[in-house]
Amino acid sequence: MKFTFSLFFFSLIILIQSCTNFVKTEKQNVTSVIIMPIMPRENYPFKFDQDRKILVWNFQSRGFNVIEDEKVWNEIINTDLDLTKLQNADIVKISKLIKVGLIISSNGEKVYDCNKNSFIIDNNSYQPTQDLALYLKSRGY
Repeated sequence: MKFTFSLFFFSLIILIQSCTNFVKTEKQNVTSVIIMPIMPRENYPFKFDQDRKILVWNFQSRGFNVIEDEKVWNEIINTDLDLTKLQNADIVKISKLIKVGLIISSNGEKVYDCNKNSFIIDNNSYQPTQDLALYLKSRGY
């Protein structure tokens, strides 16, 4: 009886330790993202863009660090690009101006990995009906 209790107790301790180690590694893997506006330019500041606000909340709830710093946004706005209709070359240009892990554009249809200098969303692996933040987490971001 004592042996069974001891075995159970040590198993419980090991389980708790592995859970806390998992949580620590999850917190270390935080990717910073910047989410481009979805509504046209006249709807700045960005907090009034309801569709973007939903994406921001979704990414934050999944553990991403969403960049909301006004200094960063001023650099992007000063490019005079239409941020709601960015082409691939425009996204690459923005990636060189700011320090961020991912750039989300076109309502999630374009995702650029600034660390790998490549677009990571393709039609074969991601369906627009999926949760984009959860999909990116499953890919290691």
